[in-house]
Amino acid sequence: MNRKLLVPLFGSALLAFSGCDWQLPEKVSVKTNAEYELGLGDSVSQMLESTSAFQSIDIRQSIESGMGDTSDGAAVYDYFPDSKNENLKQCLMMRPVYSFTIDFSDSNITSLVNSATALASQFVEIPMTYTQTISVSYDMPLGVNFGTIMNSFDTFGDDFKDNLYFKSVPIALFAGDTTSEAFVSAEIKGAVSLFYRTADSADALSKFQYLLGEGDTTSGVTSSHGSLKFVQNPDLEPDENKLVTKNFNEAIKGKGAVAADVAATLNTRITNEDGTPNDAATLYMRTDLDSITVPTALAQQGESHTITIYAYIDIQLDFLLKDNATMEIIKNESAEGEETEETSEVPSNPFIDVLKEGYVVLTPTALPFVIKPAATNGALNVELKFGDVPITFGLTDVGNPATGTISNANLKKMLAGGSMGSPALSLIFPKGELIMPREMDFAAEMIVGIKTDGDLQVYPEFGGSL
Repeated sequence: MNRKLLVPLFGSALLAFSGCDWQLPEKVSVKTNAEYELGLGDSVSQMLESTSAFQSIDIRQSIESGMGDTSDGAAVYDYFPDSKNENLKQCLMMRPVYSFTIDFSDSNITSLVNSATALASQFVEIPMTYTQTISVSYDMPLGVNFGTIMNSFDTFGDDFKDNLYFKSVPIALFAGDTTSEAFVSAEIKGAVSLFYRTADSADALSKFQYLLGEGDTTSGVTSSHGSLKFVQNPDLEPDENKLVTKNFNEAIKGKGAVAADVAATLNTRITNEDGTPNDAATLYMRTDLDSITVPTALAQQGESHTITIYAYIDIQLDFLLKDNATMEIIKNESAEGEETEETSEVPSNPFIDVLKEGYVVLTPTALPFVIKPAATNGALNVELKFGDVPITFGLTDVGNPATGTISNANLKKMLAGGSMGSPALSLIFPKGELIMPREMDFAAEMIVGIKTDGDLQVYPEFGGSL
């Protein structure tokens, strides 16, 4: 940068000499009051190429790795419904919660069904259904917890991760059977709840959230049952990369699936006695079944049917940030631990002495999160740090430039030489809603500028003795 500054200054010196009779004076000084800029292009992206900060984030893989055995067909998909919203990353988790077999070939059942059918032929008001009692209470691990998902953001530091919560996590719950469409008019009476526990202990580590039926949210004891409808399990048609573009919600819309929002339960931080995260805690789904009611025509077929209860969880990466938080993208590792003497003086240099101030202009071309609403929450602050010299910017949106100033003292400190280490880059997000887009990235074009003001003696210091 110093050499670029010399070009106009040397030109000014030549103009000063042109009016003379070519006898060199004892000293020549020029007045400089100018501004110089250097465009560095998409330099922020180039800085990030040496890191895997954003490339390493794979939420789908993080969830899938915690599910354990998936031989029952459980899966996590990269969910992009209708290929429409690029500004929202989603994962769709499908988990068979419980399966059981109902056998209508039993002679006692056949006798009861035939009797009911005979009565129905004489008394139309008698319902044409058959109800069989089921006594089931089962805890199914979903293999997902808040910590597993948040671990994807470990590289950005605890301040950011610890302030992040899901805004909404919709769940759909229904029963399914693949052998008979007649089950569409069947229903199961029971209760289904969601809570945290570990594999080693049946003790609940959180409140129970009832998705079906009602019960004590502390003990998990069911007090009343709800009705669970049968819905044909939709074919999501995932591709080889587990990408699903079919709209699951539209596929089951109006068919009676139980819908709820489980964000509050998923957001629960389960910790050990010393306050550290309990990584062994995972979400469990408790199924308490009471009975199943089917059309008598279905029971009369005398066949055996396997019933499965399915849970689909739409994990939308739409977050609430509880407080302003810093995301550390690039750490100044080479300068970490080095102490800077605040009272150290910058060596005198004729070119550095005329510097007035510096500035950096950042124009973002990609932001890692959609901040909503930006006008209410304030700007996304960026801190670019060289050694102990910070430069801050308040970004508002893609394409809007922001300027960070460098004071006279800091500019001289930066240009005076010495090791400042590699640059550090942090994003300071405002409290509010953060939406993670499908392609998470941070890129910006950068312009560096300096302003000069003062007399610069260009001879004899500039050229030495001639």
